[in-house]
Amino acid sequence: MLRYPGTRMFHAPGYLHADICWRRKVKKALVWGILGSFFFAFTFVLNRSMNLSGGYWLWSAVLRYLFTLPMMFALLVRGRRYLPVLEDIRKRPCEWILCGTAALLKDGIPSGGQTVQSVCVALFSGVIATVLFFGATDMVKDNPRQLAVIEATQSGEVIFTLLLGILVLHDSIPSATSFLGILLIVAGMILNSLASA
Repeated sequence: MLRYPGTRMFHAPGYLHADICWRRKVKKALVWGILGSFFFAFTFVLNRSMNLSGGYWLWSAVLRYLFTLPMMFALLVRGRRYLPVLEDIRKRPCEWILCGTAALLKDGIPSGGQTVQSVCVALFSGVIATVLFFGATDMVKDNPRQLAVIEATQSGEVIFTLLLGILVLHDSIPSATSFLGILLIVAGMILNSLASA
C-alpha cells in the first residue's frame, strides 16, 4: 500500500523515486514561498517611503495597479488567460473606470520618485511575488499540510519588511519588547496556517 506523497515512505517499486521528486518539489515550493514573501515586503517599505516623501497615497495605489496591468498582461497573453479580465471589464465598465481614475480627480500629479517607486511595487509585489507565491502553492496544492507550510512562508513578510525598513529607510532597530511582539505575530501566522491544514 502506498501512502500520500511526502508521508512515510514504503519501498514499493518506483516509489522511492517518486518520494525523492516530491521532496524536491516541496523544497522548491518552500524557497519560492520565502522569496515571494521577500518581494511582497517591498510593498510596505516602498509605500512607506512614498508616504514619507509626501506622496499622495491614492496616487500610489492607482499607479501600482496601472503599472501592474501591462506586466500581468504580458504573463497572461500565453494561453489567452487575460480573457476573464477583459470580460469583467466589459460587464462592469463603470467600476473599472471609477477605480482606475479615482486619483486623477485629486491632489495634482505624482512626483517622479513616486512614479518610479510605484513601478517597483508593481514589479516586485504585483508580479514577481505573486507569481512566486501562487507558483509555490500550485506545486503542493494536493497536500493540505504542505500547502499550509507554504502559506506560512508569508509570515516572512514581517521579518523582511523590518529588515528592509532598517536598511533602506534607516528605521531604528526594534526594542526587545518589539522583537518579542514580532516573534509572537510570526508564530501566530505560522500556527494559524498549520492549524487550518
